Amino acid sequence: MTQRCFIALELPKPLRQPLMRALLGFSGIRGVNWTAGHNLHLTLLFLGDVAVERIPEVAEIVEELSNTWEPISMAAKGIELFPSSNPRLIWINLEAQKQEIFAMHKELIK
Repeated sequence: MTQRCFIALELPKPLRQPLMRALLGFSGIRGVNWTAGHNLHLTLLFLGDVAVERIPEVAEIVEELSNTWEPISMAAKGIELFPSSNPRLIWINLEAQKQEIFAMHKELIK
């Protein structure tokens, strides 16, 4: 059996509140599966379907890597819809203040 997995950073509560307020403006879009505010996250790497028995191994690797990461600072550049004609996904376009986020991603894909 497999489970769809991704590796993500949890957004700090002070950031989630204003994001949820901003996203309310899009609540009339049909077909969007809205996630609860506490589930808002920053996806670092989409893994796809992972065998359930391998998930603890993946979690352990991510835990080890994350212990070496420094805090990151990002700025919101806007909200984007995909696809634009019939949106099914809404995301916040973020810009990293430094390159740490890219180093994290690079480590994860190894």
